[in-house]
Amino acid sequence: MNTPSISTKRVAPGSAATVARFNSSRSRPPPSAAVLRNASTRTGTGRTATARTSTARTTTGRPRTATARCEDAYVVAVIDNPVREVGLCAYDLNGFVVELRQFADSNTYVTLIKVLCVMAPVEILLSTSSMGGMLEQAIQNSPHLLHVKRTFIGRPFFNETYGALAVDKLSNQPCPHLTRLGSALYLSLASCGALIRYIEHVEDRIFPPSSLRVYFKPNDDTLFLDLSALEGLEVVGNARSANGLPGMHSTACLLREIDFTRTRAGKRFLRRAVLEPCSDLKTITMRQDVVEELCNAEPVYFSLDSALRRFPDLEKAMAILMGRENARLREIRDQADQKTHSSSPHESEQEQPNPGPIDSGSHLAAPPSIVLMKTVLNIKAALETIPEMLQAMENATSPLLRAVAQSLRDPALSNLREYISDVIDPDMFPNKNPERMRMNGAYAVKHGRNGYLDIHRKAMGERIEDMHILMEDTRKKHNLKKLELSLHLKRGYHFSIASKFLDVKDFPEEFNRIDEGRKVHRFSSEQLERLNVRYQESLKEIWRLSELELGDLLGRIFQTDVLRAVHRLCDSIAILDCLLSFVTYAPMSPCTTVRPKLTEDGPIELKKAFHPTAVNIPGQKTVPNDVFLDETSALLIISGRNQAGKSFFIKTVGLIAIMAHTGCWVPAESASIRVLKRVATRFVTGDDISQCQSNFSKEMQDVASIFNSVHCSSRDVERALKQEERASSLQSDSEECAPYPSTLVLIDEVGRSTSTLDGFSIAYAVAEELAARPNTLTLFTTHFIGLGALAQVNPMVRNFHLISQSRSSRQESDSSGDAVCDVIHTFKVSSGVLPDTSYGTETARMAGIPEDVLKDAEEIKRLLPHRRIETPHSFFENFLVLDKEDKDMLRKANYTVAIANRLREITRSSADEQESHRLLVELQQELQERSRKKKEAKKRKHKSSGRTQSLEIAEAASQHEDTGETTQ
Repeated sequence: MNTPSISTKRVAPGSAATVARFNSSRSRPPPSAAVLRNASTRTGTGRTATARTSTARTTTGRPRTATARCEDAYVVAVIDNPVREVGLCAYDLNGFVVELRQFADSNTYVTLIKVLCVMAPVEILLSTSSMGGMLEQAIQNSPHLLHVKRTFIGRPFFNETYGALAVDKLSNQPCPHLTRLGSALYLSLASCGALIRYIEHVEDRIFPPSSLRVYFKPNDDTLFLDLSALEGLEVVGNARSANGLPGMHSTACLLREIDFTRTRAGKRFLRRAVLEPCSDLKTITMRQDVVEELCNAEPVYFSLDSALRRFPDLEKAMAILMGRENARLREIRDQADQKTHSSSPHESEQEQPNPGPIDSGSHLAAPPSIVLMKTVLNIKAALETIPEMLQAMENATSPLLRAVAQSLRDPALSNLREYISDVIDPDMFPNKNPERMRMNGAYAVKHGRNGYLDIHRKAMGERIEDMHILMEDTRKKHNLKKLELSLHLKRGYHFSIASKFLDVKDFPEEFNRIDEGRKVHRFSSEQLERLNVRYQESLKEIWRLSELELGDLLGRIFQTDVLRAVHRLCDSIAILDCLLSFVTYAPMSPCTTVRPKLTEDGPIELKKAFHPTAVNIPGQKTVPNDVFLDETSALLIISGRNQAGKSFFIKTVGLIAIMAHTGCWVPAESASIRVLKRVATRFVTGDDISQCQSNFSKEMQDVASIFNSVHCSSRDVERALKQEERASSLQSDSEECAPYPSTLVLIDEVGRSTSTLDGFSIAYAVAEELAARPNTLTLFTTHFIGLGALAQVNPMVRNFHLISQSRSSRQESDSSGDAVCDVIHTFKVSSGVLPDTSYGTETARMAGIPEDVLKDAEEIKRLLPHRRIETPHSFFENFLVLDKEDKDMLRKANYTVAIANRLREITRSSADEQESHRLLVELQQELQERSRKKKEAKKRKHKSSGRTQSLEIAEAASQHEDTGETTQ
């Protein structure tokens, strides 16, 4: 396979000219050129972007989000095929992580849009074959990706072969998924190939071999939360922070409530864990075991807490070193290009030889590298916390905690720590103050490793001492008792004095470089400037010699085994900090928290469950409630007055389910959660002017998305069973069909934004269809009380309502003497349909609508014709007409559900084995007695029907004889 050719003419990285050069040879069959013709770079508005002339990356006006605060800057390459299978590759420009994904998506690319919103990329790479297609339109129509830059590159550069070779070359550890499913993941590998080429040629970066952490993230072990769920449930933001967009920061959201992380790596891991919760039961159980163990071992918790608080941002430090190594390799490449393309051999001979590695003195004229020394000190500080954490986890019992400890015991980390201790002074640590960091960095290398370095340090110390002596002489000479010697990163050493002790007019003539400030005056003198120049020369030489000593150290860090160990260390610290945050949340929560029990096919059962975020809001009243959802109670229709807490209740269930899938404790007395694969929601929203959509139009789009995400309906069950029977005949008897993945659906008041009859009809049809979907558990809030009739024809539907108490008070009555109704919301859920169907005028009265208007409304309501859908009984009597066969089927279904409820109650309430056995025997006797009575009734019916039939035969025979005689 051909390799891309590299031109000697350098253009600013990321500029439009560079992209055009990258796309200049698109028409050639082999994708081996470094550029493509007619490249098109588009912004969110669809206009062509202008060329960028500076080497710094320019933004496109994207809003600052929590993702930006996490300092992630992803560049994402995306490609799809005609059957809507999507391949994705993402690289963090500020890190060393490459993430691959491949999944099947819908025609609207819901999964892709959600993944891109979670990553919040700064640039999206698309194939030129996607230009103007459905993929580009889906990205362009998403309001969350409106300002993200889109760049189109030639389709031949999406080459899976090149992507596979790049992964083998750049990854420092094998990827199991790519090894096992390499040919099946061709789209993600093709995206990886295009992304790596784009970063190398357009961003002008060179990746050292085995320097990246490449991994494939499958979607099968992730609980999918669409954008509607992220916004409606207020996972990482609420309605007060830019409409709850993913990534927006807020004080009242789930992420804020459980975020007690100490490190930046842990904060990033926790955010991903909340936005993309795990749905693998084994992984969740391992996390819960760690949280439970640390909750019961306070010394271990406090030791790990102390160590993690001192742990620096190791990923950022490694990214800085990666950038420095990239600059060195780019310099070597440029010098090699100059030698190759030099026009004069004589000039080539006169050129200086390649300076080589960092320790060759190539940075003699460079300014002091404070960032490099600070990065090394950060790595030193990170490695020094490992022994303390290993000692704390010495007696760990949970498998995940032992795995974390095993990654910290890597010999490569201990060898690197020993080498750093031989080079760096043990008393030196990173400092956030630039001036102090400059001095600490000058003395960071151990004394005695380099004689010249020690001489220059001594000379620098003498210059500093001379400047202090000069300051004392100047103070005495001009009688300035408050004169001080200050150090600034740019000005160097200078004099400073408070403005109240010296007026500008009284400055002596020997002072120069006077900087008049409101509070402090800064100035210098000729003698101080000469000493400062000598100090700067000594400091520059110290930094040069220090970089010589750090050359071997940086070379050791970029060894493959060390990079692999450091990457594992970053992952271990991230997950450990996240789980330690869960441990902190449990006692910090004002309500009771419990470890949820997760099952593959069990129910969702919560007892005295609280809303996770509302319990910490001052003045917010929170009331615990119970929830039970399974196949016998698959759909709960929840009614209630306005502001009674219907949306609050279903959001509580959704948030607790998300918390349980992350491995965190949940605010409840007891909790049992089914492992879910998707949470689909539809919450009340407003109009969307940017998309020209009304409220009802958005409702229908959300409902359509829910139906596309859940599984086959009752109308397709018979056809699916036939297909399964046909498939099972072709397979062995030992193979079993995979069950439908479980889905939790939360719907809040569908049909409220259109006419009453249309809204009720749509809401009833939607609820009826969701109740028939397999492995779909639904919470459905509504103001249509007539929907409760669905429970009379479907045994899997239950009716609940929020209790509200009304009381009349004449103390606050108006001038006419009419009583003012006061409504008290208890926020308590009770079974059954809401008994009061007339509460709209009461809510309007509480809002302050004039009483005359409300009286007119009541009078108009009395004059309107009777609504036959106002109550479940009226709707059932007027519209739902069942024949004899339907009634028999409904009676059998209700009896089956009753037996299932009896068995569940026996299992839940009976702790004694003998008592459970007695109840089961009683149930068995009842079933036998019912079966006996049914058989006797059938025999009696058969006898009566036989007797009737014989009489009919005899009568027919007699009639036949009479007819024959008459004929004869």
